[in-house]
Amino acid sequence: MKLKTPLGEEILSLAAGDQVFLSGIIYTARDEAHLRMMKDGIPFDPAGAAIYHAGPVIQDNQILAAGP
Repeated sequence: MKLKTPLGEEILSLAAGDQVFLSGIIYTARDEAHLRMMKDGIPFDPAGAAIYHAGPVIQDNQILAAGP
């Protein structure tokens, strides 16, 4: 399924394991940013937004991947 932000009701049909191609504006944040947004508010309109939790995988001071 191809999706573009802002997202709408089409996401209601998604199920775990579905393959999705996502385009448009995608926000990234790590754990500290999520906590800050809970405390201070979200600095953008989250309606229809895609937020990707980007926690890097680091080994021997080299970033191998960024993802959940």
